[in-house]
Amino acid sequence: MAIFFSFPLRAIALEPDWPAAFAARSRTLSQALGRDVCVGPEFTFDCTTLQTRPAAWFTALGRTLRRLGLPCTVHLPFWDLHPASLDDNILRATRKTLALAVDRALRLQPAHMVGHVSFLRYVHQLEYTEFLDRSQATWQPLAAAIQDRERPLLLENTHDESPQVLADVLGRLNDANNDADNDANRGACGVCFDVGHWSCFNGGLRKKDLPHWLDVLGPWIRACHVHDNDGSGDQHLAPGWGGIPFGLFFAELDRRKIAPTIVLEAHGQDALQGAMQFLETADGPWQRNF
Repeated sequence: MAIFFSFPLRAIALEPDWPAAFAARSRTLSQALGRDVCVGPEFTFDCTTLQTRPAAWFTALGRTLRRLGLPCTVHLPFWDLHPASLDDNILRATRKTLALAVDRALRLQPAHMVGHVSFLRYVHQLEYTEFLDRSQATWQPLAAAIQDRERPLLLENTHDESPQVLADVLGRLNDANNDADNDANRGACGVCFDVGHWSCFNGGLRKKDLPHWLDVLGPWIRACHVHDNDGSGDQHLAPGWGGIPFGLFFAELDRRKIAPTIVLEAHGQDALQGAMQFLETADGPWQRNF
């Protein structure tokens, strides 16, 4: 089993000794968990690093990770990008950047890659069919390239106020004529369910609609971004520092027999330490899934 911690690629690019330092910390955490757990990084790609670091740099980073025995995942870039933009110029630039990111990410041999669908109700709702068409045209060739090398593409909920948008995009990508519960249908793309985004962007703490989201997206969920907030913003706190009911969350996953990869997205050193403590809690709510 592998658990991942989110780190910005830009910061890592400025610290050549980071992989070795993280490997030492990951071994300590694995031993503290007292089970067969491998701890690795999720690299959040950014456009600046993609544009300034050559392909050889990513190849070398991948070799270093493998030498150190570190698995990884990749979060594809999303700032300034719009994968279903209604502006053709922005759309072309986005697709070019995402194609470059996938090429560089494959050099790291990640367990999966995560992308943002970036649906905005006040922009895309009136052009919803066009949004779906453009989303499919963006993600389908990327999913094919990734799947060819057995690296699944996972799409994440962000500002979504309903799980239906992701379900509709995945229906397009995974052949809507097949049953979503069919394992073969899960192959092309899946979901990285972000419980923090469910809380702050969907108003989940107020709506109390977590079971509904998991019912709709459950067949596709392969990973979860785990961080906390109080519902007022995307604070990326350590689990337990906000208001998200993690006991309920993991119980609902367990009830549906969903055992996703866990990616801790707590931002900042204090929150990172808090996330590690969350994992180390004996009989913590997350452990029932593994």
